[in-house]
Order: sequence, then C-alpha cells, then structure tokens
Amino acid sequence: MIRGQASSLLTKDRELGYRQAMREAGLEIEDGWVVEGDMTLAGAVRATGQLLDHGMRPTAVFCANDEMAIGALHAIKSAGLAVPRDISLVGFDDIRYAEVMDPPLTTVAQPAEEIGERVMYRLCREIDAEPGETAPEIVPHRLVLRQSVTAPPD
Repeated sequence: MIRGQASSLLTKDRELGYRQAMREAGLEIEDGWVVEGDMTLAGAVRATGQLLDHGMRPTAVFCANDEMAIGALHAIKSAGLAVPRDISLVGFDDIRYAEVMDPPLTTVAQPAEEIGERVMYRLCREIDAEPGETAPEIVPHRLVLRQSVTAPPD
C-alpha cells in the first residue's frame, strides 16, 4: 500500500481498510509493504521505488488516492514492468483521468458531492451540538473494475 501522511484521517481509514481486506483474504503484510507517498505523484514515484526494491516484490499495489496511482504507474513502467501483467494497481477516488490512463485504473469511487453535502450538514449541526455527540460516517463507495488488475499468479 502507498498511503498518505500517517497523521491524515483519510490515510488512517484507508490503511485500516487495506489491512482488514488483507486479513480477511488470509494474506500477510510483509514489513516494508506499507509506504508513505505524501498523496502526491512525486511521493508515489519514490514510494513505488521502495516497493520495487523490496526483497519480495508485491503482485499488487493499492494507492490511497488516484494521483498516487498515476505516479505508481509511471514508476512501474519506468522499471520495465507492466500493469497488470507484473503488478496490479488500484487507486481511490475515481478521478476523471482514471478511466483514460493506460491501462484504465481500477479504483474505489466515492460520491464527492454527497460527501460535501454531509460535511456541510455536520458542521451546521456541530455548531449547536455538545462535544462528542456526532459519530463518524462512512459514505457508500464502490469498486470500479478496469484493466489495471488481474488475478495474482499461483
């Protein structure tokens, strides 16, 4: 996984989801397989280099946002590898460029407009609420399967 800054709430939630999915699939997370990419292209290029230099190269990489997935794709191709033949790649956000990447990016789509509306509603409610009255929310999201993933090798 290429995550953002460890202090980011988005990063924490997405990393928890990654770790839970790996656990549910019965897969171990090797030391050095979760790296920080700063939520940027350049950070993801650097982080992908760390993953490719790892003694046990992963067969798939999950990026905490699509921008980092673009950087990861660039680094993977620059290393002479192919997505998804050598490494499957998944992003998060379903930005408008995801489906025109080469290959088109598999990603997790989330309803940005609905998130904005909920945040505004919560802010208005919290102005009058007692501290600790509101609980975190998870908005509906969905996996958008495109051509950047394939079945892992045996």
